[in-house]
Amino acid sequence: MPIYFNDHYNLNLPNFIIAHSGQSNAEGYGSRYDPNNLEDQPDNRIFGWNPNASEWQIADLNTESLGWNYETFKQIGNQSSAFHFAKKLVENYPGIRPGIVNVGVSGAVIGFWTNWKSGDEYYDYTMHNCAWFRGKNTFPFVDLPPQGYVFDVHIDEINKSLQKIPDQSKIVNVLLWQHGEGNPELDYLQKSLYHVIDRYINTFKNLGYYDENKFGFISISTTGMLYEKNGIKVNDVLQTLNNNSSYPNARYISCTDLEVSYLVGSTTELDPFHFNADSQRTIGKRTFETYNNMH
Repeated sequence: MPIYFNDHYNLNLPNFIIAHSGQSNAEGYGSRYDPNNLEDQPDNRIFGWNPNASEWQIADLNTESLGWNYETFKQIGNQSSAFHFAKKLVENYPGIRPGIVNVGVSGAVIGFWTNWKSGDEYYDYTMHNCAWFRGKNTFPFVDLPPQGYVFDVHIDEINKSLQKIPDQSKIVNVLLWQHGEGNPELDYLQKSLYHVIDRYINTFKNLGYYDENKFGFISISTTGMLYEKNGIKVNDVLQTLNNNSSYPNARYISCTDLEVSYLVGSTTELDPFHFNADSQRTIGKRTFETYNNMH
């Protein structure tokens, strides 16, 4: 099915918004830009929101156009599956201009996207998980990030980015989600995942950024090595998004067949958590195929 988007007159701004969030695979950890690979090169129809400059720029894996350059955020030179999703969009739709707003944090538990209230079943457990991060180097801007911190920062950057584009294109088309490794407790993860989807959709509705006929929430699996060899079965939760009548605009993509990277500093020892560069490119292509068949 064709992808529909709302165009506008300014060719220097995007008309199709990809919000990207999650843990380290969302930030391209363990997968690097290849100067000799054409798929990794910028395209003047693909934009990224630079949170430091607060402006849309041509998306480039080697700049902060795809997120803050910090060790637990999107380090310069890391891969981006959203970037490769955008590559397939411009390859297939001549008038489309994707714009990526990426805010994710390596290692961050899902509590940094939730908003459980005191008295809720998972409130105390979530607050305990979040408190573990006090004084860690995971978050560069705050000593003790509160519950929902990454979600709030992401929404803030999405809001700032969409204020820069004409009204007819102020819609979030896709939320690309790469998270799960940090929460192996399956019942808690499932309830929290659905809670996070609801938070994003309700927030986009309240801000006027939601169109149910164009929106897609797409969740990417963890690596096959993590699932099969390490026994972390979060994919069993993520795959419940397929054929889920409560979330008709949500999809899960299995990428367990894709290769992992090597541990940093090693050329022989595999990293069970992280996809390599070729895999990140393939994830982008699978995301395109999935979204292209959603509406």
